[in-house]
Amino acid sequence: MKSGNGPGPGQGWFQTRGGNYLRGSIIGHGEVPLLQILRILKNADYSGVLSIEFEGLEDPLKAILIGLENLRRYLASV
Repeated sequence: MKSGNGPGPGQGWFQTRGGNYLRGSIIGHGEVPLLQILRILKNADYSGVLSIEFEGLEDPLKAILIGLENLRRYLASV
């Protein structure tokens, strides 16, 4: 995320309704508190599906593999 107070960061970013800029990223490379979210799901006894979506600038297949590896490592730690 980049503040909307500065110049637009260019290609690959999109602007939110609040005026900030976001860019898709590989799981674990962004600012989403994944461990906290996974702990919440575990404490709620969630046993459903987790899916990976990728919209970043990196090669999609490589990014999904890296994201899957990160997600598996995070799941093993909670």
